[in-house]
Amino acid sequence: MDNRGVTPVVEKLLTIGIVVLFIGSTTAVLYGSAVPEYRDSVGAELSDRIVVSAAEQIESALPPQGIDSTGTVRLDLPATIRGEPYALRTNGKTLVLDHPRPSISAEARLSVPARVDSVSGGTESRGEAIVRFTQESGGVEIRLGGAP
Repeated sequence: MDNRGVTPVVEKLLTIGIVVLFIGSTTAVLYGSAVPEYRDSVGAELSDRIVVSAAEQIESALPPQGIDSTGTVRLDLPATIRGEPYALRTNGKTLVLDHPRPSISAEARLSVPARVDSVSGGTESRGEAIVRFTQESGGVEIRLGGAP
């Protein structure tokens, strides 16, 4: 009969143990499967938006036709996607995003006029993304690169 005082303590310890096990297993399941997949899908969506935004910034910064000029534009890009740096490069007149994770990638065709002779170069996200335009004799050269 002297064990009746221990019963509430044992009940509370069992309840705390069950709650800790539930929280631990739920956390393990989420961080083991659901959260990484969600982060990958958000990263893929963000990469699409970054490429489209960079393409729009490049297209809108082209100098007017008939004026020989040189200029630079700084691209406004986030430093990381899913916590990791990425690279933007050109492939002909296509802008391509390269990321260490294969599930995160994107590309967008630049909608530039026929007077654009070449699009070249690339840049890393941790650096300053600069686009240089050179227009001479009616033709435009676009070069994507880092800070001058």
